[in-house]
Amino acid sequence: MPSHAQWLHRLPGIIQALNGITAPVLDRSSIESLFALRRRQAQKLMRTWGGFQSGRTSLIERTALLRKLKRLANGADVQAEVQRRRRLTDELSAVRIRVVDVKASAAELPSGIQLEPGRLTIGFESVEELLERLFLLSQAAARDFDGFCARLKTD
Repeated sequence: MPSHAQWLHRLPGIIQALNGITAPVLDRSSIESLFALRRRQAQKLMRTWGGFQSGRTSLIERTALLRKLKRLANGADVQAEVQRRRRLTDELSAVRIRVVDVKASAAELPSGIQLEPGRLTIGFESVEELLERLFLLSQAAARDFDGFCARLKTD
């Protein structure tokens, strides 16, 4: 089965969407859309949770899938994933990045950033400084994309 982390945090929305569907069975493409999975991941999930073949089409019973997902939603895995994502969101929202409108181009990158073919080196002393320099690098690349690409070419 695919890694839970991909869709586990969206489980309440998936359950809500399933409650709104009236069809008795779901096909693979519906599972792909519902869980935001690729074809093989959807097929594996369906096999794992009782899907079946009807001709060349993979199907899964909607109510059986809904029961499994509701049980899963009440489990420790989902609660741990929700808490992990909440902590991460809280930590990231507390980080403040100083945004500076820099006129740098790829020819003159901000201090602490070295860019050469196959290697990017960024010196920093704090997470905020790292994020600031990454932002400045992206600004320089956007301002002079051709020059940025030229610095990365190996001859």
